[in-house]
Amino acid sequence: FDIGSVSRNGADLTTMAIGPNSGIGIAGELAWVGTTGKLMTNERVGIHSYMTFDTDQAPFTRTTNGDDDAFTRNLIIPGGQGGDGLSVSRDGGTVMWMIRNSHDPSSYVVEVRIAEIASLTGQSANEAGRVLFTHSAATDGPDFNRGFGLSPDGEEFVVSLKSGDGYDLFLMDSATGAEIAQLTNIGASAGDYNLYPEISPDGDWVAFSSQSDSNARADIAVVMTNGTTFAKVTDTEDVSEMRPSWSPEGMEVAYQGQDYSEADPNWDIYRVPVFGGASARLP
Repeated sequence: FDIGSVSRNGADLTTMAIGPNSGIGIAGELAWVGTTGKLMTNERVGIHSYMTFDTDQAPFTRTTNGDDDAFTRNLIIPGGQGGDGLSVSRDGGTVMWMIRNSHDPSSYVVEVRIAEIASLTGQSANEAGRVLFTHSAATDGPDFNRGFGLSPDGEEFVVSLKSGDGYDLFLMDSATGAEIAQLTNIGASAGDYNLYPEISPDGDWVAFSSQSDSNARADIAVVMTNGTTFAKVTDTEDVSEMRPSWSPEGMEVAYQGQDYSEADPNWDIYRVPVFGGASARLP
């Protein structure tokens, strides 16, 4: 994977950074670092790392595993381990990441850690910052968290955790990791999968992917951070819609969608208004 960009009207599709043609690439996950014009990314080329990309250097061709004119290493993922989650607070001050100590589902231990971005200078991803919570496959089963998102000021976060036969969303305190509120209960009650939450710029709403079971096609939904006003934003039988991301003004979400009405469905980028507009489904 390389890093690309596109304007919100679908024009100006551009490749911002090209990586070495090995491993998974330079765009495992992406998160804006406030208004700095920098992107954090999970780079999986050679030594796996959480990096910061300076978009002012675009278009850029990356040829090394270490720092260069556009990429700076924040965290090193030790060999044999994996990093599968990344969130940056909207003020650009705080980052959460996930580190998995192996690729063996029967024995891995998953940690979610948090730190101030300014404190990260290339430390090991399983030693930097502080641990918010730990999941051991041996004692807790194979179903670790399915996404998390920081509040705009980094003081809280929402995480998707196994709940009954499904997954529910929980609001947590970033300082202690303690639960503040359970935002959904349809994971436990109906086996729904509520995944990949992201908190809106005003901190009042959470957008996420919602599917009726592990094999169903997902829609985009929202719920308030006080646990009220759950609503579907999309309701599409043929399209699976995942990983929503709020626009800066908090009126739209962009997401990745896979249209199964096509002969060869692939992932594309979509946007949809959340409050008002033809696609909005809030009461």
